[in-house]
Amino acid sequence: MVIERLAENGLTITKQKLRRRQERLNELGLVRVMKGRAGTTISRTGELFLNQAKKGNT
Repeated sequence: MVIERLAENGLTITKQKLRRRQERLNELGLVRVMKGRAGTTISRTGELFLNQAKKGNT
């Protein structure tokens, strides 16, 4: 689960805050939030955005 993975890296977030952030990323078209066990996946737009952000931080 995302919350546990974040905690392993020293970051804490509540389920509600994570849900809100996922909703916002979905609204921006960066992820696709699916129902049930399908989970959340990064969209092609999200991949492009992440690659651009990585390039800007090098």
